[in-house]
Amino acid sequence: MAVFELSKKFQNFLSETSEIFSHYFNTSPENKQFSSLKLMGINQYIISNSIKDILDFKFNFMFRNNSYNFYWSMAISESIKNSYDHGLASEKGLSSEIYLGSKGLGFGIFDGGDFYKQPLIKELVESRKPIPKELFPSIYKNNSSGGRHGMDKIYSHSDFLEIDITKGILFIGFTNERILSKK
Repeated sequence: MAVFELSKKFQNFLSETSEIFSHYFNTSPENKQFSSLKLMGINQYIISNSIKDILDFKFNFMFRNNSYNFYWSMAISESIKNSYDHGLASEKGLSSEIYLGSKGLGFGIFDGGDFYKQPLIKELVESRKPIPKELFPSIYKNNSSGGRHGMDKIYSHSDFLEIDITKGILFIGFTNERILSKK
């Protein structure tokens, strides 16, 4: 059973049935022995390798031969990076969940912030439009490309985007076809 509540639309994207495997990750903000940069890297490493292991089991270890295109995983890495660079993951921790259904793979992420609780952000992200600097200058801190480069990776390397604005969770989905595309 998923920890984050999935919409019917996302459930239907992932599977023809209600059978969806889920695995939850939580990183506490009390991990003071690591910098935010290291915590971000640890989360990216653990989650991406867990996904590859799960997919290996689903597709009979096909991913061991390294002939598959893993560009789609950049959407997951970028969402984790954004949570640390622009969100509150460093202060409040990071919660994420992997979903595996018969039709695809999903990922949900929550960084403790309010960014994904805004109706305008939901509209922009779900329609894959740039996030305007004028309206959200805080995501462009430190001269980052905020809202453009990172979100472009999420937009171009995913098949499904949805935001739960009541809880501030970003959901990203990938079809089996995208996952199984060759290099």
